[in-house]
Amino acid sequence: MDENKVFERAGVGIGEDEAYRVYKSLSVGRCFIQKLTVKKNAKNARFWGKILTTGGDYYIAEGSAEGGDEFPDLPPDVEGKGTGINTLYYWATTQLSGDWA
Repeated sequence: MDENKVFERAGVGIGEDEAYRVYKSLSVGRCFIQKLTVKKNAKNARFWGKILTTGGDYYIAEGSAEGGDEFPDLPPDVEGKGTGINTLYYWATTQLSGDWA
């Protein structure tokens, strides 16, 4: 909540009401990050932000993960999963209590 006030001053915060909803969703028993770590085998997951679109808003989480899809047909000059720029994974949901993709 305190960090969001700093971001709001810079013009990039998610608003006081929205920040409070995210804060409350992190409370014990309803934590969307805990659900994400269990369902997607995520490590070091954290709330990354919110993307506003005309079709709906998306909450974004960032973290690393074990396993997942492999891409065997990558060209040799493309960094593989878990290395370089592909170190982190991003998951999105339209509801904090919803499923992550």
